[in-house]
Amino acid sequence: MISRNLPEYLVIFGAAEVAGYVVVPVNFRLTAEEVLYVLKHSGAVAVFLEGAALVELGREIRPQVPDIRLWISIGDGVVDGYVNWSHWLESGQSEPPGWPVHENQPAYIFYTSGTTGRPKGAILPHQGQIGNVLVQAAELGLAREDRVLLVMPLHHVGGKWLSLVTLIRGATLIVFSTFDPEAVVKSASEQQITVTLMAPTMIYRMLKTEGLDLKRLQSLKTILYSSAPMAPDLLKEGIQVFGPIFAQVYGSTESGCVTWFAKSEHERALSSAEYGRLASAGRPALGVDLMIVDDYDNVVEPGKQGEVCVLAPWVFAGYWRNEEATRAAFLNGWLRMGDVGRIDEEGYVYILDRKNDLIITGGENVYPSAVEAALLSHPEIEEAGVVGVPDIEWGEKVKAFVVLKDGSRLGPKDVTDFCRGRLGSHKCPREVQFVRELPKNSVGKVLRRKLRENQA
Repeated sequence: MISRNLPEYLVIFGAAEVAGYVVVPVNFRLTAEEVLYVLKHSGAVAVFLEGAALVELGREIRPQVPDIRLWISIGDGVVDGYVNWSHWLESGQSEPPGWPVHENQPAYIFYTSGTTGRPKGAILPHQGQIGNVLVQAAELGLAREDRVLLVMPLHHVGGKWLSLVTLIRGATLIVFSTFDPEAVVKSASEQQITVTLMAPTMIYRMLKTEGLDLKRLQSLKTILYSSAPMAPDLLKEGIQVFGPIFAQVYGSTESGCVTWFAKSEHERALSSAEYGRLASAGRPALGVDLMIVDDYDNVVEPGKQGEVCVLAPWVFAGYWRNEEATRAAFLNGWLRMGDVGRIDEEGYVYILDRKNDLIITGGENVYPSAVEAALLSHPEIEEAGVVGVPDIEWGEKVKAFVVLKDGSRLGPKDVTDFCRGRLGSHKCPREVQFVRELPKNSVGKVLRRKLRENQA
């Protein structure tokens, strides 16, 4: 399925779930080469495309995947060489197929965003996804009367989970094809939206877009955020603007829901004694066991840093056609999250950074997210991405890629001087490069791998 968010996307998901077919959602922003890799690797036999641009992309790659038997165009009109969506529906049968769908059978294969290289296809079985969604529905407290706005892409597992949670609870789902702050405010006001899920980048854009009348969002009672941590100062600003309506879910394509940070916990954390807890991802969700291990796979004490590992009934079944990566993903049955984190004495989990993004400079560990949070607290910095680059003296040095706000006259020294007042000297960027934009994935997460590749 290669499409923006559309009602047809949900129809395809639902029909495939009932019939036992496996859905492979594909990011519609990928290049032809990237799409071709997913189609070949997954062994796809049918492709659904939406819009003229994607149909043209299909024409480009179609000769290279002769095993795909069915190409369907979604939208009005007949496209040469494609089966029209409406005509295809009319030719089908209304009765469900007669074969059983087993609980351990794959429901979806979600290809990871490729932040660490070639995307890998995460296999998500039926039973695990049902358990995952039921837990999230319970944690979220969604009611039948709720009206849920879907702005996260359905090719991202967060968008899929929210749609399933909404449908399971019998609530109303309003689907946006793409994210636009002005359209969100207008729709949320007119449709009386009560719940939505956003990536932190989306929330940031809502707060920083000039001219938005955020007072129109009075019906909104829950903003769930995921995909990346939020800087505490930005989260505090969000709570001041929207009210105490923020909740966080931490997880990944492979893990499903891992931790939950409830609205009430955000509100308590605003007190001076617990302000630092705004940096946490909450506590393990229902049904989840979590541990932190060191570089030798030994469990560490609370407060110590290490790799986050989880055990839950809905953890993925492995990577499609990649046994080596599957073996590397598990530690005695526990899923390695690939994140560096710690747990405090009360069970709150803090995600410090991706393990592969850790910078070691002069023997000291530096987490890029901490440097990025400091940079983003500057009123003239719009976006920031931090990576380690080779350095003869230090092994690696901290380099910051910075997008300035319009009209800013900041120079590299201004940026480093600002950081010195907020970070240890070893964490301060030794090099600052101003750029017009940062490479991101489909939910706005900065692709540090791309930044490093540009330095090679």
